[in-house]
Amino acid sequence: MPVFQYGEEETAYLAARDPRMAEVIAAVGHIEREVHPDLFAALVNSIVGQQISTKAQETVWNRMLDAFGTVSPEIIALRSEDELQSVGITYRKAGYIKSAAERVLAGEIDLEELHGLPDDEVCR
Repeated sequence: MPVFQYGEEETAYLAARDPRMAEVIAAVGHIEREVHPDLFAALVNSIVGQQISTKAQETVWNRMLDAFGTVSPEIIALRSEDELQSVGITYRKAGYIKSAAERVLAGEIDLEELHGLPDDEVCR
């Protein structure tokens, strides 16, 4: 899986903005963080990981992949909220994920359009 790309310019910027961050960057060094190139899978993975540990997120994500093969709007839309919950996510998260899939399929959310938007618009 690809990793988030950043370099000295980005870490120097963060270190200059926050003395505590500078300490962490100096102590930890470069971190390789995997990223999901598919925006829908990345969104679902983010929802799965909210308010749980990284290890728990990884476990649940792997259960989703084992159960559904792939995480796409089409696959998720075919699953019930109970099926989504069966991999270890809460009922609320299952609802958010199902709603996101339905909104993508209905054309209400254009994930590809997000690439060109500023962060604040993506958040909205």
